[in-house]
Amino acid sequence: MIENNLKHEFLEAVVSGLNAETRSLPTRFIYDDTGSRLFEKIMALPEYYLSRTEYQILKSQGKNISSIAINRQINLVELGAGNGIKTALLLEHFIKQDIDIIYTPIDISQAALDSLIKHIQPGFPDLKINPMCSDYFQAMEILKQEESRTRFVLFLGSNIGNMNMDNAHLFFNTLHNRLIPGDFVLVGFDMIKDYKMLNRAYYDSQGVTAAFNLNLLTRINKELGGHFNVDLFRFYSYFNPLISAIESFIVSLEEQDVAIDAADTIFHFNKWEAIHTEYSFKYSLKSIELLAEDCGFSVSRHFHDENGWFTDSLWKV
Repeated sequence: MIENNLKHEFLEAVVSGLNAETRSLPTRFIYDDTGSRLFEKIMALPEYYLSRTEYQILKSQGKNISSIAINRQINLVELGAGNGIKTALLLEHFIKQDIDIIYTPIDISQAALDSLIKHIQPGFPDLKINPMCSDYFQAMEILKQEESRTRFVLFLGSNIGNMNMDNAHLFFNTLHNRLIPGDFVLVGFDMIKDYKMLNRAYYDSQGVTAAFNLNLLTRINKELGGHFNVDLFRFYSYFNPLISAIESFIVSLEEQDVAIDAADTIFHFNKWEAIHTEYSFKYSLKSIELLAEDCGFSVSRHFHDENGWFTDSLWKV
């Protein structure tokens, strides 16, 4: 049922986005099984500083982060769990401090969850893992109704950067409504910095980020009967200082018509016409604190790397 709902949601988003005056496709649909594997490659790229930097924060400061949960029964809930390398650092600190914990990774990709468990379980053979292949908030609603433990929610890797300010407020307001007083959220934020460094992270030398974005067209072909010739589109990205965000696009290289069978529609693209695929917003400490306050959270503490490139911000309900 969840799989059918997600496919219907995907179709509606594609049709709505490609019919819009400014065409766009939601970033969350980049992360199918192939997209998740490509993102793992991105995280290992030399130009992609985000994962390495956050890893160092969690490695060096994980004990301080997890210590807030001492004497509590914890459900460590991770939204968009990825490969679990950074999560394992936190799990180790929780377990070393003898905190009663279960781990609930949530992801729309079953393959990503299977891969995560394969990596996590051998290192923590006694850990109870409760994977949920679902939309984040459907899963969080279930946990709110069934779970008596304190929820410690992880939203790492600057995933929040993919949302514009309105959507970020909607996301955290919705999350807040599925938590109760005493719950925690740890959020990863990429900080505003030299735009040259930001651009290098998206125009990587191996072209993996381009393939990651273009995979959206391949997914439409595979799941919705699309007829995109991916070779006739190009990835384009730039840093927009007016909104403090990297903006990414798929650009048509020629005038063309593309049918999508599931939509029973043909979409016309002009030469150089763009489809917006991704925002990656960058934050200041002030903007992080305003976002938390606006959505009903209080900031317990910020955890930074030594260069101030990235912040894991701990919020309390």
